Amino acid sequence: MDESGTGGTSEPAAPPAIRAHRRRLAVSTAIFSVATAASRVLGLVREIVSAYWCSHVESAVALTHKKRRLPWASPISTFHRESDWATQEAPEIAAELHHCDELAVKAKTVLTGVRQVICLQLVMACAAHLLSLVDARVTHDEDKNAEALARERKAFVFAESYYDDAANGQAQVSYFVGMAAVAAVIGIGATIWLVIDWSAPVAALVAGSLGAVVSVIQRINQGTFKTEYDTGRLYAMFLGGLRPLIGGALAVVLTFAFTGGLLSLPPSVDDEHRRLALIVVAFVAGFSERWAQDTLAAAVPSGAKKA
Repeated sequence: MDESGTGGTSEPAAPPAIRAHRRRLAVSTAIFSVATAASRVLGLVREIVSAYWCSHVESAVALTHKKRRLPWASPISTFHRESDWATQEAPEIAAELHHCDELAVKAKTVLTGVRQVICLQLVMACAAHLLSLVDARVTHDEDKNAEALARERKAFVFAESYYDDAANGQAQVSYFVGMAAVAAVIGIGATIWLVIDWSAPVAALVAGSLGAVVSVIQRINQGTFKTEYDTGRLYAMFLGGLRPLIGGALAVVLTFAFTGGLLSLPPSVDDEHRRLALIVVAFVAGFSERWAQDTLAAAVPSGAKKA
């Protein structure tokens, strides 16, 4: 019987550590609820779509979306992380979280549209799982945490691979746009010239630029064409614009080599089909820059080579 005489038993007070844990969990839950409600009900520009809040340490990661004015446009995703103070005693996890920050910055800067959303979702999943390992150190042993960290590293490698493929694909589009624009300008100008008067170098310029375009398309279909995707769209378009110019220049020089006597067509090619033969040679020169360079190098007299 207790002192009040009611005959009941009083419930023992919870230890201080448990009470502190409950307070932290309540604070984290309240912050998450308020942030989510504010973004959804009050109609703020950013909305929390994914978040992880630790229950034992004061840390969190979140992914927000900012809707565009056009309803069919993909939202702008942003990755947020506040966990530096929670990973002071886990440097390996802190390093992996820093890699997540780096990949998120690259994805936010380079990628657009659906690819950006998917990549940041992968980063968010990796960061949440890594942060859960910090949160689980209170209850789990180190062996289980080491195994889980190894799995998360593999997952991050997959996220990096997805970013590389997505960024390279976007850069290829910009590269192709610049290449096609320059090739179109060359084609239009050369066509006007050839309508007025036939010129072998001008025809070679068109054929060489077309060969360069076909070469790039073939390499893209084969999956062997890589570009510098971290340099921006304008630089990729600039590099693409140079490709038909280089192919056309090699084709023109090779045509001069044939008309100047350094190289000769097979005897079976008569004068009637000489133009077509030179166009084919110009196309191959633009298609394979290495072949054009080797052919020109072989055509240079030995005395010029020694000089």
